[in-house]
Amino acid sequence: NCGARLNYPALGCLEDVSVGKWELEAFNTSGGIGTMCDTYEGEIVLDPFCGVGTTAVAALKTRRHYIGLDVNHEYVNRAKIRLEEYARKIMSQSKV
Repeated sequence: NCGARLNYPALGCLEDVSVGKWELEAFNTSGGIGTMCDTYEGEIVLDPFCGVGTTAVAALKTRRHYIGLDVNHEYVNRAKIRLEEYARKIMSQSKV
């Protein structure tokens, strides 16, 4: 059991991809929570065009692991900052 499946309408799956022991599904999406619609908690979300990290934050919010790639170093740096800010926010909330 990989955890709870989200109740979001399914996005059109483009193709199934096998990488080693992992079975991945590629989606046509602009990112965010909707991207998590066909994954389970604890699974890995691979975003080869991560941009500023919208899908990364959504993955963390929905208890998924995340791998993001981008060729634009400015976007990668902005995504890192965004993830660090989200982590600080979660840590401060857990101390309350």
